[in-house]
Amino acid sequence: MLTTTLPSTGDVVLNHKPEKKELILNLLHYVPQRKAVGLDTIEEIIPIHDVKVSVKLDRVLDILDSSREIESVMDVQKHQELEYGIEDSELTFVIPIVEGYQITVIKYK
Repeated sequence: MLTTTLPSTGDVVLNHKPEKKELILNLLHYVPQRKAVGLDTIEEIIPIHDVKVSVKLDRVLDILDSSREIESVMDVQKHQELEYGIEDSELTFVIPIVEGYQITVIKYK
């Protein structure tokens, strides 16, 4: 349903808010360090640049029983719209930088 160019230390969660007609994409990238048995800490955040995201709309939105028309893709932290493209029911966009945690909202009609 969804692919990214995050490294293996990244994590992706896609949520849905049907009342707002939004998909909420959460990207996490932290590199934990083992300090003791059962104790991992995060010493520093390593930024990841130009993270490409692809969402297969025919799979995601059909499951959600919604239309497939995308209204916007928004970087929540920076309050700016991201450029996106749709080809063969696949939404693609690039997140310029992920600094630990990134929230992106995909609004649809």
